[in-house]
Amino acid sequence: MPNSQDARFDRLETLIDKGFSALAQDIADTKSEVVNIKSDLAQFRIETREAIADVRSELKNIRNRLDALESAVHNISGYAKEIDHLMERVSVPIRLTQTPTRYRTPHRTEARAPASNFWFRTD
Repeated sequence: MPNSQDARFDRLETLIDKGFSALAQDIADTKSEVVNIKSDLAQFRIETREAIADVRSELKNIRNRLDALESAVHNISGYAKEIDHLMERVSVPIRLTQTPTRYRTPHRTEARAPASNFWFRTD
């Protein structure tokens, strides 16, 4: 009987050894994957920093151009009032010789204007 128990313990020991060696191999694989992920993450951080630096540089350029435009517009903003005032002084009232048909009420005897003459009546 002791021989059979020794054989059982040997098989159990073999199974435990195989299990632990498989577990050790899985842990080693996991560690190598973690190392790969860390190096990929470090490379991603470098690329991201470079991209952000490029975007910041471009935004700074855009901001400078907007500031220049703002100062240019600020310098000419008074001209709009002067132009409006001048237009009021020299403008001649314009009268429409034709009334758009969409704003006229058609008489009962008038037919609807054809599609080619939609905006103005010519009668």
